[in-house]
Amino acid sequence: MKNVENVYPARGSMLSWAARFAAPGILLALFGVLIFSRGPRASAFTLEGQHWPPGAAVVLSLQLGKNGVATIRDGSASFDVVAQQAASLWNNFLGSNVRFITITNGVGPTGNSDNMTSVFFDSSYFGTAFGSGTLAITVYSYYTDQTFADVDVVFNSFYDWDSFRGSAPVQGSNNTYDFRRVAIHEFGHVLGLDHPDKATPPQSVTAIMNSRVDSFVDIMQTDDINGVQSIYGVYNAPTPTPTPTPIPLGGQPLSGAVGHIYSSPGDPVGRGAEAMIDSSTGYANAVYRRDTDSIGRTLHRFIFAQNAAAGTGEWVFSFATPAGQNLPTTTTTYNIVSADQANATKPFITISLESGYSIVAPTAQLILRGVVYDISNQIVSIAADFMITQSSTSGAPKFLAGQLRYGNTGIPLPPARIVNLSTRVNVGTGAAQAIAGVVFSDPSAVGKQALVRVLGPALAPRGVTGVLADPIADLYSGSTGSTIIASNDDWAFGLAIPSQAPVVQLGLEPPARTETVLLNRFNNGGYTAVVGGLDANNNRNGTGVGILEVYDLEIGSAASLINVATRGQVGTGGNVMIAGFVIQGPGTKKVIVRAIGPSLTAAGVTGALQNPTLTLYNSASQSIGVNDDYGQNNATDLAAIAAKNLIPTDARESAIYKVLPPGAYTAIVSGVGSTTGIALVEVYDAD
Repeated sequence: MKNVENVYPARGSMLSWAARFAAPGILLALFGVLIFSRGPRASAFTLEGQHWPPGAAVVLSLQLGKNGVATIRDGSASFDVVAQQAASLWNNFLGSNVRFITITNGVGPTGNSDNMTSVFFDSSYFGTAFGSGTLAITVYSYYTDQTFADVDVVFNSFYDWDSFRGSAPVQGSNNTYDFRRVAIHEFGHVLGLDHPDKATPPQSVTAIMNSRVDSFVDIMQTDDINGVQSIYGVYNAPTPTPTPTPIPLGGQPLSGAVGHIYSSPGDPVGRGAEAMIDSSTGYANAVYRRDTDSIGRTLHRFIFAQNAAAGTGEWVFSFATPAGQNLPTTTTTYNIVSADQANATKPFITISLESGYSIVAPTAQLILRGVVYDISNQIVSIAADFMITQSSTSGAPKFLAGQLRYGNTGIPLPPARIVNLSTRVNVGTGAAQAIAGVVFSDPSAVGKQALVRVLGPALAPRGVTGVLADPIADLYSGSTGSTIIASNDDWAFGLAIPSQAPVVQLGLEPPARTETVLLNRFNNGGYTAVVGGLDANNNRNGTGVGILEVYDLEIGSAASLINVATRGQVGTGGNVMIAGFVIQGPGTKKVIVRAIGPSLTAAGVTGALQNPTLTLYNSASQSIGVNDDYGQNNATDLAAIAAKNLIPTDARESAIYKVLPPGAYTAIVSGVGSTTGIALVEVYDAD
């Protein structure tokens, strides 16, 4: 974390008067809002002097709910939704890759210096009275380089709120106030805009940022836009994804054909979805047809139309082969690059939905596992697996993988996969820092894009005490003695767009800017993440409870996440070690979970937990497995653990073997008899 100025200004909005006063350690400004006024206009926005750094993701943790309002006038489901709309309006004008990101039903706040931008209703702001007539307050702190450190927006719950457009009624204590225009005004403060009519000298402009806003102004004006663009530059909108033309459904019927799709959030087709494409999801009538593409190749199209209607949820898997060629009848792997699209002698693949295309850029792989034709050259069975990668390591993951099965192929869909692993652990200093080992299996040598996240402050609003206030993480390829390949302290400032993009698209943006995110392309083998904490002097002496998480961003790629092991301090009560994992996909997944303690002593770890116990829970919080000493397992489970060479070396250590359906699971490690010490919790893919 950077050094913070000992200044905590506040920008407020109130009814009909303006005042300015100082209290110890805090400087407040309370300004009028929604007051009718007229006069000559000029273009003269005013800036606070503070701003967000380029590439910052300004995460708004919205905790507004409905505030007791049965029906909001503009039809919004809650004031969280209204606030989302207000933030989105500002996003239309923000350059420098600075973006508002909103989290509804957010957590917090824990204080006015918790590094989270909380937006909420309250009867005071962090224990300080609003004062007569104050509608809302924006409180912020900033670093010595004038970049924001902590910003919060508090709306006065004393008043009645609604959301509407157009002229505001004459304001008074018995009136209802328009939340939307006040939110736009306050979010302007969050971006660094001040009140032009309170500048020195005062400016006369039409602006929603005026302390006395024209009652007909319900959205940002030219002066507001000029002001925010003077700080961040002009927003460059992304190029929209083209919408494909629906493919006619004529062709050979493929009764019983099944498709299965995984995609990353950035992929224009699946947009982060996993989907079965079969009769259970309305795709009972697939067809196969052969066409010719624009450069003369034979185009083999497998078309799944939802509810038999072309262009309505229509998935089209297209395999282009050199002119006159059928699909090969033996297992064939095609490694495809984007240049092959224009080469008539090369095969190519595309996948489309009505929402867009997924096209090879830069690489793809098609594995035809078997195609069978009848005597009339009609396909009677096919098994095909495809993967399309559209992004580089640093960019937003645009990845789509899936399978196509038709007829009696004898080749099942692949098993489910572990797509997320996490551990909640008490982080210490030195040897007591949290250490996580992650192993990827990658037969393709292409690698997998994955994300490592460390949370600390976000745990406090959920009732966790003694949280790790400022996590920091280092990522090593191999063991901790190898070279650091990535490090991060404050995620919102340490990663530049587009590296933040997958975090945002996944909805994984940490609520606190001091929390940590590492984005990397992982190849076959093991990696180690070391998690510590920074103290107030930026030394690695911070301690507390944190969560370390690993997310697969390219589910369905050849590479897979097969093991995570986290070493940390096991306490009692709320300080036990907790590991979570998520299984996704068709079928089931074999897993082995272990709790290791005594054998760490032989590895040179002092203070090891001498007798760990392990409990496994499903997403319904039901215990589905308990083990103290691994030898207590039945013979079948012991054999499965032994087959993977995962029998613990000490009889007091714990192991659980399970075959699990898709879902979320939690493993809790504690010490027998409330003992404490350093332990290792491990989750293995046992397929």
